[in-house]
Amino acid sequence: ADRLTVGADEPAEARDARLRKRAVATRDALVSLGPAFIKLGQALSIRPDVVPAPALEVLRELCDACPAVPTAVALATLKDELGPTNFAALNLGATSKPVAAASLGQVYRTTTADGRDVAVKVQRPGVAAGVSLDLTLLGRWARFVEAVKGAVAPAQRPYDVSLVEAFSAGAWGELDYEREAENQRFMRAAVLDGPAAIRRGVVVPEVRAATRRALVTDWVEGDQLARAAPATIQKLVPLGVELFM
Repeated sequence: ADRLTVGADEPAEARDARLRKRAVATRDALVSLGPAFIKLGQALSIRPDVVPAPALEVLRELCDACPAVPTAVALATLKDELGPTNFAALNLGATSKPVAAASLGQVYRTTTADGRDVAVKVQRPGVAAGVSLDLTLLGRWARFVEAVKGAVAPAQRPYDVSLVEAFSAGAWGELDYEREAENQRFMRAAVLDGPAAIRRGVVVPEVRAATRRALVTDWVEGDQLARAAPATIQKLVPLGVELFM
């Protein structure tokens, strides 16, 4: 629609403002639609080849600045998951505020009874049911789209259903914090047993406690890669390649 109403000579500043405004509307719509759609926005937020830069900045807020559930609700979930004794050791209370909130959960920073600085991630209540419904609807839509494409463009290779299935598998995997903890422990062991360059350049927080809906790890200071300076990213590329290999 913009191509019909906006001239090719539109100033860059006006174009960026227009794109940012549309991105804000898209972000708010995704939040209102539910966690699976927020995950879709998160996936788009790391695709500069698809989404223009002004819109990327807005969509990245879906990674850590979604509306949080009330702390009382989050703490009740933590107490149920960890048990009263382990929960009490976290020193979290009614005045605690999350440092980040995303599609499936939110994170608190706290100091434990034994003086350890930790990150506490807790899943949103009822999120599994919400994700299930969202993914079911997306799957039905994908099958409908694929059927229409098969009728009007039979030569085109179908991909809609497989794309949604891959997205769904990833979203489901993120709901299991015990699986995340297992992967984190595996990665930590691999780094500690790896080359000296990896051991010096990579820090994997140690897992302190994990259940399906709660995860406690050591707190690590750092900057988001998306907000890092180009020079920093350039230095990290060889390290990333080494980790991948």
